[in-house]
Amino acid sequence: MALDEYTQGVLSKLGVDSQGASGFVTPALLAYLRGVGMTLSSAEDRRASARNNVELDFQRNASDTQRRFQEGRRNLTGSLVGRGILRSGEANRRFTEDDADRSRAMNDVDASRASRLTAVDQAFRDVQDSLRQNTTERLLAAEQEEANRRAVEDAQRRQQDSMRQYYEGLYR
Repeated sequence: MALDEYTQGVLSKLGVDSQGASGFVTPALLAYLRGVGMTLSSAEDRRASARNNVELDFQRNASDTQRRFQEGRRNLTGSLVGRGILRSGEANRRFTEDDADRSRAMNDVDASRASRLTAVDQAFRDVQDSLRQNTTERLLAAEQEEANRRAVEDAQRRQQDSMRQYYEGLYR
């Protein structure tokens, strides 16, 4: 039994070398590898969904932050106009502080987005690494089982040949 294209694709995604694996593929191993493929596909879907949610949250937070600071700027401007000091040093200082606060808030939103995306990607890599390790171990075990089976068959064949030669020698 040989590895099909889907299974080879799964092994390739995991970075597992499948060269020579067709010599010892059993139905159980093939079923296991298909299960790994489904698990990997599910993890990819969860990763894409989580990344999408992070991006939506980022857009919402950035929009809320911008809106909050625009309202604050309007209130500040109204207050300064009401006091008649719109073109004073105090106005410049307050606008500068407001801009700095907005920049810090946007940096916090960006940092939160980056941190969450990193966590999502790391969780996916952890799943991928676990699947890679388990798959490699399973392939090595299957290869070892096949080597053991062949060794037993060879030993049995040699023993049968030896017995056949012995009995042929008795009847000649």
